[in-house]
Amino acid sequence: METGPQPQIFAERSASFIGLLLLAGRLLERAGAFGQVLLIAVVLGSTTGADLYFIASIVPLALGNVIGEALATSTLPRAARKGDAEVTRIFSAGFWIATALLGALTAVYLAAVAVLVPRTVPAGTTSLLPWIAFAPIGVLFGLGTYCAAPLLHYERYVWPALRSATATIVGLMLTAVAVALGGGVVWIGLSVSTGYGVALLLLVAELASIGRISLFALPSRWALREVVLLWPKVAASVSGGVIGGQAFVLIERLLTAPLGVGAVASISYARGVAFTPSALGQAIGAGVYPSILRAHAADAADYVRAKFVSGLRLTLFVTLVAGAFLAVYSQEIAEALFDRDAVTQSSLVAVQQCLAAFSLALLGWMLTIYSSRMFGALNLFRGLLLQELVALIAYVGIVFPLRDALGIPGVALAYAIGQVLGGVAGTSLIAQRLRVSFGVIVTDAGGYMTRIVEKPSTPVALKPL
Repeated sequence: METGPQPQIFAERSASFIGLLLLAGRLLERAGAFGQVLLIAVVLGSTTGADLYFIASIVPLALGNVIGEALATSTLPRAARKGDAEVTRIFSAGFWIATALLGALTAVYLAAVAVLVPRTVPAGTTSLLPWIAFAPIGVLFGLGTYCAAPLLHYERYVWPALRSATATIVGLMLTAVAVALGGGVVWIGLSVSTGYGVALLLLVAELASIGRISLFALPSRWALREVVLLWPKVAASVSGGVIGGQAFVLIERLLTAPLGVGAVASISYARGVAFTPSALGQAIGAGVYPSILRAHAADAADYVRAKFVSGLRLTLFVTLVAGAFLAVYSQEIAEALFDRDAVTQSSLVAVQQCLAAFSLALLGWMLTIYSSRMFGALNLFRGLLLQELVALIAYVGIVFPLRDALGIPGVALAYAIGQVLGGVAGTSLIAQRLRVSFGVIVTDAGGYMTRIVEKPSTPVALKPL
């Protein structure tokens, strides 16, 4: 019996399976993050302790995310073009480079903290202990992010999807125990750091279970050279991460800190809630990432275009629904989650207004998340930097007048506008490189895939940036 032509397959698992698995992990992670934010709101409220929690944690989180993600996404395209023995050596070299780099940067960070904190007295204390308690996050988070890369290469999707959820939920449980025993910000920091440590151990255990413990062996000179030669891509990814992501949050917290006690906590509470729907965008991007990565390595340009268009349309749809919900019900959400004795009425109003502003930022977040995955899969790492530069330039140009006019919500609105412009710029750049028109995105999401099945095209290499 004859069967019709079959579409090209570039991943053992479908995008739906991978995306749903990551979505489950992200929802668990968001639930843990919600619990952490609510616990901090109940215990620390709008106090200097809450501000200290958010300020002391941001740099280690940014460090781990930026360095780990940059090395992971840079080594994966190289691994997709190598044989199994070479792949093992490349990932091994990347792991030890990540370990050395994260350790060195964490040491530099602590040295800077030792000098600056006694002089600037952030959040009303000169104690170095809170900063030391949160510092291990940088190394543990970064190595966990990197270790997810070889698991994705070997199509082991469970623990990469659950690593953030594991870190968050373990950290939440330990934080609850610490708070119940009367512990303060220092013990909370140690609890959160331990959560990231447990997540890293589980990823290492998964690699060992599939016979890849050799990934942690000392690398050869050839492998080190292979990874070092990726430095332009790593640098572009790191630069994009420094400008955007957690580093953008650091700038936001520095700008809101002078607005009074509880200002940092208020905008951070709103961000934690508003960012929750981005789990959908992360799931969509992660779902198409493995197949696009391999299709690009095989020069299957039409397949890449089809996946890009269908994923982008789904991203825009869920963004419209989630953003409208946040905008319409911002007051009800703020009151349901943060109307607590420890939270002042002025902070509650600020949270509500920031939620409304961040409903616009959600569009930028979703587009940026999706385009970042695409840039990594297509080996177009300078695009990561370009989209974040657009967002930063727009943000810096409007944040000070909006902060002076609107206060804390003005900072949130400036971020939203900048993020949307950055997300649109990144997505447009990818569409231009893939030769996809706006009309195709709106009206013909399935057209490319139909043509691939009926008449596969001649492979066309996609020109890198």
